[in-house]
Order: sequence, then C-alpha cells, then structure tokens
Amino acid sequence: MASKSKNSTPANKLGTSTSLNLGSSKQGNSKSSTEPLKCTGKFKDDFDNLCQLKSLKFVPEVVSRSKRPGSAVQNMLLNHTDTSQKDKKNQNTGKQKQTVTSSMAVDGENDIEQNPDNFIDLPPKSFVIKDAAEYFKPKIQVEMDNPDKLDSVTEVHVKGWKLDKPIIEILNICLPSIDQLHTLNLWAAGLDEEAVRLIGSMLPNCTNLRTLILDNNPISRPVYHVLLYEENSNIQYLSLRNNDIGDIGIQYLSCALGELKRANTKLLSLNLNTNSIGDEGAKYLAKALRTNRTLLVLNLANNEIGDKGAEALAEVISKFPMTFDEIIHRRCVMSGRSFENFVGLKNFYGAIWCFTLIRRTANITSFYSKSRLSKSNFDLFLTC
Repeated sequence: MASKSKNSTPANKLGTSTSLNLGSSKQGNSKSSTEPLKCTGKFKDDFDNLCQLKSLKFVPEVVSRSKRPGSAVQNMLLNHTDTSQKDKKNQNTGKQKQTVTSSMAVDGENDIEQNPDNFIDLPPKSFVIKDAAEYFKPKIQVEMDNPDKLDSVTEVHVKGWKLDKPIIEILNICLPSIDQLHTLNLWAAGLDEEAVRLIGSMLPNCTNLRTLILDNNPISRPVYHVLLYEENSNIQYLSLRNNDIGDIGIQYLSCALGELKRANTKLLSLNLNTNSIGDEGAKYLAKALRTNRTLLVLNLANNEIGDKGAEALAEVISKFPMTFDEIIHRRCVMSGRSFENFVGLKNFYGAIWCFTLIRRTANITSFYSKSRLSKSNFDLFLTC
C-alpha cells in the first residue's frame, strides 16, 4: 500500500489540465480507462505521469543540465559591471561595494587596482564531487529558457544509457507538446532500428525541433535514412557521428538526401564523422549533392575516403555540367508538368532523336506525323 501512494503522488501535481487515468479508480467506467494522457507541455510532470501510467519499475529522473562555469576574468568583469551600476544609483555606498567585490574576485589580491594588467587568471572551481552511483545513474537532462517555468524546456539530453522502447514511446508523446524545444540529443543511447523509426515518426509533430544528435548509436542495418524522408520534418542540423553506417547505409541516406525526382530541402548541416565511409559511399553522396542544393555543411572527417571519392565530391561542390536527364527534369519542373509523363517517350535519349527530326522537317505538322507521339506527349515536348 505504501508504494501505491508514492506512485499516485506525481499525478496530483498535474492538476485538472490532464485526463490521466491509471485504471486504479473503482468508480471509473470503461471509457475513462482508455482515455490518453493530454500533455500540458511541462516535460517533467508529463514524463513522470506517463511512466506511472506504463507502470515502469525504474523511472529516470529529469534534472536541469549543468552549465559550463565562466573563467575568473569573466566573473570579475561581471562583478565589476554589477557594482558600477549600483554605484550610479547609490554614490555613498558604491565605493565600499566595489572594493569588497573586487577583493573577492581576485581572492585577496590587493594589486588589481594598481596593476590590472599583471592580474593572474586563477582557475575557477568547475567541478563538484559526487558519489559514483549517483553520477552514473540514468537521468534526462533538460535546459530551460526560464528555470522558474516548467514549460520552457528548450533542449533534452540523454547521454550514456540505453533507451528502452517504453521510454522512447513516452518521449514521442511528451516532446511534441513542448513548444520551445529545438534540440534533442540522444548520445550513446543504445538505439536500435525500431527506436530510430519511432523517432522519425515523431519529427513532424515537433514543429520547432531543429537540431537532432544521434551520435554513438551504431546499428547493423541501414535505417537512419528514415529521418530525412519525413517531408514535414523541420530538422536543419543532423549529427550521426560514429554510427558505423558504411557505404551501404550511405547509399540509402543519399537517396533520402537527394534524388532526381525529390530532394530534402530542410537540412542544412549533416555530420557523418567516423562512419567507415569509402569511395563508393562518397560517390553516392556526390550523386545526391547534384540535386540537393540546400545542404551547406557536410562533415566526412575520420572516414576511409580515397582519391576517387574525393574527386567525385570535388566535382559537385563547384559548378558542374548537368546531364541530359537532369536537364529534362529541370525543364519539366519549370513547366509545371510531371516528370513521369515526359518519360512516357521511349526513353530519355529518345528526345535527342526528336530534336534531330524536327531539324529535318519543314514544319511542325510533318514533325508530328513522323514522330509517332501521342498528342499529350507532343504538347509536353513542345513546352519543354
């Protein structure tokens, strides 16, 4: 009975703004037991309630992510500016406050006012001693725009522990309700193929999510390309570092990045550092970059790309001549016609025969009679 009362505590924090039903109430009917949880955008409360709803044995703690401390000089300058603003408001006590804060900043150094250039940058205390079991305990770290508001989460970080399927399903429900979320970092989270597909299905629902980091999650089968096939996804920065994707995975990823018929127009930066990419993988990427002209940053450091792969990439990062297929596709796009209709000709290069034939004919009528084209394809040929 004691454990039951503990599990019911987080549900009370959510208040009347949710429709959470744990199935433990005897008065509830069958319809109320199947009602889903309506997330409020307060990530910690929503996450705790969903974990309780799924009856998880272990619930990872949601904590604020610690920020990097500034240097001693930065702290001294901040203290100095604070005291100068206070001096303008109160001239009588300003000099005493400035003396106290400056002496605290230099840790007893009295020469800062006389010789500020000779000030020694003392190392700040940037560490906190914690118990090993507490430090390595799985937790979800969040960054908030306003620490006083639980619905102001901007970044979610999971580092160094395996995300099971129930936790990922809970994240898929919680994260879309956070309006200010722009970064999701799942570093070394033990993701598998199913987990990546679940994350890919969540991306269109996170309207403000721009940065996705899935480093150190090697998967044997190619699956990361599903993250780029979502047309409604707004991901602009994708990091897949050290995932052992290989040339086969790059082939799938390149098709999602850009093909003749479609190309990803949202992604700006792609990190493929340390993924065992060879010359064949580089050629696949070069082919994708011929149609994808949106990507600005491509990181291929620490791979196995040789001279042939580098040569293929060098051709597409500068001006390059378009192939006949690309010219025909571009003409179809500019004319607003579908590319499949124009391929209704015998083949791409059959169009060359059409150009040769129209030169030898006296007028369009004789060309139409000799070309053996249907009326719709002939009209499409004229517009192109």
